[in-house]
Amino acid sequence: MENIAEPTIQELLLVLKHRARENAVFSYDAYADLVDEVVNERLGYGEFDTNEDIESLKDELLQRWPEVERYIERNEIEEIG
Repeated sequence: MENIAEPTIQELLLVLKHRARENAVFSYDAYADLVDEVVNERLGYGEFDTNEDIESLKDELLQRWPEVERYIERNEIEEIG
């Protein structure tokens, strides 16, 4: 069986930014739900080592909410023009 490369924080963050924008995620709580969704989806694909500390990964992604929020706001402004 072929090993799937484990996604990096940056790769996951990029996915989260795009999905947050697509799904009109404008609150921390909605972002937290999205983090759970994306990480669980990737777990289902077998993209994480079974020894991976998933909760720490989620916590790290949750701490990036301000960055995601800025990304969403910036893209909204760019689309209006």
